[in-house]
Amino acid sequence: MTHVFGTCVYVDPAGIFAFYRVEGTVNGDGAWSHVAHAKERYPNRGTIRIIHSALNVAPSRIGNLGVFEVSEAPNFDQIANDPNAAKYRAVRIIPCIFQVYPLKLSSQQTTEIAALLKNGVNALGELTAKTKLYVQLNDGVVSGPLEMKLKDPDNPESTLYVLDETSALTVKPAWRNLAALRSFEVRVNQRYDATFVGPAIPAPEFHLDFAPLEYSLKKVLDALHDQKLLEATLTKAKRAALAHALASIQSDSETKGRIDTVLRQLTRAAHLDTEFTRLIQEALLHPAVAARVATAVEQAKTDATAEIGRTQTEARATVARLQNEAESIQARLRELEGKKTALGLEIQTLESDRAAAAAKIDEAIRQQFEQAAKNSVALLSEITVLRPFLSAPPVAPAMPAPIGAPIPAQPFSVSKAEAVPLREPKAAQQHLARNLQTLGLTPPRANQWSCEILAAVLVGQAVSFRGSMSSMVANAVGLSLFGNAMVTLDVTVGLIELIRLQPLREALPAVDAWGVVAQGANRSCLDAFGGELVERVLNRSWGAMGKELSPFTVFSLREGPSALVPTPKFSELGPVFHTDAVSWRPCTGNPMTPGSLSCSRITADPAIETDLDFLRSALIGRNSAVFLANAKSALTALHSLRRLALPTATPADTLAKQALQSLACWWVLPFLAATHCPPEELAAVEAVAQADDVFAAHRSLLFPPEAQA
Repeated sequence: MTHVFGTCVYVDPAGIFAFYRVEGTVNGDGAWSHVAHAKERYPNRGTIRIIHSALNVAPSRIGNLGVFEVSEAPNFDQIANDPNAAKYRAVRIIPCIFQVYPLKLSSQQTTEIAALLKNGVNALGELTAKTKLYVQLNDGVVSGPLEMKLKDPDNPESTLYVLDETSALTVKPAWRNLAALRSFEVRVNQRYDATFVGPAIPAPEFHLDFAPLEYSLKKVLDALHDQKLLEATLTKAKRAALAHALASIQSDSETKGRIDTVLRQLTRAAHLDTEFTRLIQEALLHPAVAARVATAVEQAKTDATAEIGRTQTEARATVARLQNEAESIQARLRELEGKKTALGLEIQTLESDRAAAAAKIDEAIRQQFEQAAKNSVALLSEITVLRPFLSAPPVAPAMPAPIGAPIPAQPFSVSKAEAVPLREPKAAQQHLARNLQTLGLTPPRANQWSCEILAAVLVGQAVSFRGSMSSMVANAVGLSLFGNAMVTLDVTVGLIELIRLQPLREALPAVDAWGVVAQGANRSCLDAFGGELVERVLNRSWGAMGKELSPFTVFSLREGPSALVPTPKFSELGPVFHTDAVSWRPCTGNPMTPGSLSCSRITADPAIETDLDFLRSALIGRNSAVFLANAKSALTALHSLRRLALPTATPADTLAKQALQSLACWWVLPFLAATHCPPEELAAVEAVAQADDVFAAHRSLLFPPEAQA
């Protein structure tokens, strides 16, 4: 038969019950089957035990709720009017599944257990006047069933059950542990688990007595009296104590009478002890008895002397054996002391290792915290810059079309200074180097940067600057190369309006060479505002525009919360110089000389393609056709311009080495940083740089040591 655990929620006066919240079932073998999700359910067979009720009424008004046998008994008249009408009849039967209540007492404390149960415990019960309960003690013993009754039957909220004293007068079956019974746990109200046993209860292993002391003593004395074992049980040494205990018991007349009988037996036994002692003393005064006693005493002395000698011999042998064992134990102790010392040293080593590991963990946490702080700053920067792209742009009011050429909404400034014509690459390189020295670069570094900047410009690439002096260097380069026709744009944060080149060109003089300087180009998405300019640079550097080089393009990149981290787009358009990777001197204060670059484009040399083999491993997974094409054309220009800037006798391999170092520093390294290349994959690029100081400084800025740790 299946036993169901559930909750009674409806009672019909006719005796038809409905149940819901079925927690699980127990079959006839005691196997518990838990319902994963308690739900409304009406069992049509078996039995059900009510472990909780939603009825806010006294149990006396509900009836005999407890364990029921369920049978199908639908009331079709009620069902026709109410689909939720009761469909089964439940008849109360004798419980066969009982709750096990844990107590923090041992099986030796039966008196305390009975007193605790008389005070009351909060058991699940069966919402009836009485229920049966098993107890599990802290030494593992399980005993029961004990008859419990509600302390306040008229209180519908009461779950306090007290021990029925008549139930405690009989000894209770007991088992040494819960495993001897079929037990299972039921989740009650989704809050805690209650343990139950049943339906089959095995034979007890022993019994426990929870009855009062006087009642138990009465039963014992009755049994002794009935079996005529009272005098044999009461020894001489225990008579006085037992007599005192019996005399102090307050009991009913029946028990008192039995105690008086026991006391009389004890008094008679004490009188016999006195008479026996007197008779022995009188017998010892008779001569024959005295002689036999003296002979017995002498014989006892002889036997005692022999026994003492034998005992001494055995004692000496035992002492020798114990001495040998003591020496063995001392040797063992010395061995253990040595092991203890070794373990102490090992523990100290482990403590040192643990402290070192803790320090490493603390350092790793600190580095992760610092990296998280940097990441949060970068995220805030992106949110600030990208906010216009994440919301709908405001609708511009209708304005009448202006007469004449359209003027872009983004403000810009125009430079039309008198400029020195720069028709040859060598003249342009020397002119740019002088202006960079005026700004504060040392002559060797100014000479090198002028070659690298011109190499990018003369193959149609854009030039970008970042770092603390990026805006000043960008202006200086623009003034030096196209100062007679220069447009300067100050990109605002989140700029989304496309900048057209035609209005910018029309604002400049009618010259062949002109250029654009975009200050703070990473304050917004480059393709959002500079899409036309980016397309012009890409087509020009790819060679799709022939020998056309205008407009020359220079970007300055900002740092901080109002700017985006430089994307791979800037590295694909050309080199990205970091002004903080080189040393600067105070500015001389001399004015810079504007220039007008009119050199012809430098064409690519297919013979140098094998020089880019070092990029293959670094570009795996981040390859860019535009970047590779620009790297090849830039390497050709670097070869040519290095030959112009260095002495004529400079060996060709030196020129090739310096050209590769420049390419690795300002073209390759920024592209790898923008594409999140792991630092451990830079080995091939570092081998090309050959411990160049500027490359090392630039690498530490793009790949900080804490980011690599």
